[in-house]
Amino acid sequence: MRLTLEAMKMEDLLHMELRDRDRDMLTCMDDWVGNLWEMKSKGYGYTIYHQEDVVACVGVTKIVNGVAEIWAITGKLVDKYPKDFHKISHTIIKLAFKIGNLHRLQCTAEVDYERTVKWLERLGFVREGTLRNYTPDRKDMYIYSIIRLPEGEK
Repeated sequence: MRLTLEAMKMEDLLHMELRDRDRDMLTCMDDWVGNLWEMKSKGYGYTIYHQEDVVACVGVTKIVNGVAEIWAITGKLVDKYPKDFHKISHTIIKLAFKIGNLHRLQCTAEVDYERTVKWLERLGFVREGTLRNYTPDRKDMYIYSIIRLPEGEK
């Protein structure tokens, strides 16, 4: 694999050439770096690198015991390494369930961003519904989750 995973540092959020969609989404937030760092401080975060270049930052924010929200800010390098990024994303999901002792991991995706929707579904997330007027600029978002049942339950 050409990508590596390390603990996220605040400056990693600034040292990434953001994909257009991520940049557009983040401009709706006041102090987006501070907001994401605060979310990360309620859980943990990873930076995905290709050599010294930041590919993406991924955070897992605890909501309540056993439940967390996963989020990602992606750079343009994601498009250069899609298979490696998908594989390392699976690793992060497994780590989230193990480290956080989770039974539910959730995330959101813009309803009109089919690329993210397809990617989340390939990762095993299941769409649960639509969050109407969810973003600061009043965009609708889908909510997705992966549920881990106790061993032996179906």
